[in-house]
Amino acid sequence: MVTVQFRSQDLNRVSRRLQKFYEAEKDTKYPQELIDSSLEKFLCIRMDDFIASMEEAITTPHMSESQEFSRILESGAAALFENNQQAVTDPVALAITGSVFNGFRSFSVQKFGGMIQYIADKGEDIFKTNLNKLLFYADLTYFYHYKKGISGATYLNLPFGPVPDTYETVLNKLIESKKINKKTVQGLGRNAWIIESGSAFEGSKSNLSMDEVRVIDWVLSTYGKMSPTEISELSHREKAYKFTRPSDPIAYEYAKFLENLPPVSFWK
Repeated sequence: MVTVQFRSQDLNRVSRRLQKFYEAEKDTKYPQELIDSSLEKFLCIRMDDFIASMEEAITTPHMSESQEFSRILESGAAALFENNQQAVTDPVALAITGSVFNGFRSFSVQKFGGMIQYIADKGEDIFKTNLNKLLFYADLTYFYHYKKGISGATYLNLPFGPVPDTYETVLNKLIESKKINKKTVQGLGRNAWIIESGSAFEGSKSNLSMDEVRVIDWVLSTYGKMSPTEISELSHREKAYKFTRPSDPIAYEYAKFLENLPPVSFWK
């Protein structure tokens, strides 16, 4: 049983207006007690009708009920994850354990760079948009089972989907050192380019554990053939993105809600 409470001042205001309305319309002044009891019965009927259609209303994205419920849910999730983040207040402990926004590990340039190099070496036609999303799915998929991320990167809710906040710096250093190559794709605009293994590629597996490599391989087999548009649209449907406010960091805890996750047998 769920009890719904209405503010008495709101109900009293509506009740008084109803009394004036019917007095003007029908020239009859109904007792206030009768209007109050009738309003209560009316609200019960409407509540029954609402409950019957509630699920459809709040799961249909374009409906105002759905948008309002999403705002309420997002606000609650943000408060929950903020509390989780603030649970560790000691600077030394925080450096060791990290937070829910970096997969409970300090950011590792070696791990993050190793992920990019490995994806560039093993993937095909890895556009910049794809790379952002592949890194996101690799870190969160690994977190799903091991309760920590691979790289320690923080992913932000940006207009084109989740993007690691350290992405540009590390990527440019890898290009400058020729550990990966940036190759322009003709006919798709001046900003269309893909990454490939560079002449100074050293074999990024040395920076990654066997379990981390297995997860990245699974991510490549699951998402690697998607176009930039496809993987971007998929990332926008993820609860991790939908329930995080624009420009805010995405909590790794959303990993359990990803649309695609490895089967139980994968982890054995």
